[in-house]
Amino acid sequence: MEEPKKERTPRLDQAGLLRRTFALDGGDILVTSFMDPSWTPLFVSIKGLVTQVGGLITHGSVSAREYGLPAVVSVEQATDGSWLR
Repeated sequence: MEEPKKERTPRLDQAGLLRRTFALDGGDILVTSFMDPSWTPLFVSIKGLVTQVGGLITHGSVSAREYGLPAVVSVEQATDGSWLR
């Protein structure tokens, strides 16, 4: 007897999932507590990066430099909802 076919659920690639998660529009500045290497595809959609944790040789700052994006790292309370100026 033949097994019933399993339904396939559509899978988003990592960049698509992150774009939906963060609802990024072109030109947004990504403000986050940290960067992960899997987030690198987001760099084609953003215009800048602010991270709460990081340094000159962390993934976020190095990737931003490679994409020619401005980045500010090690910003205390970057994700607490305050306005960045």
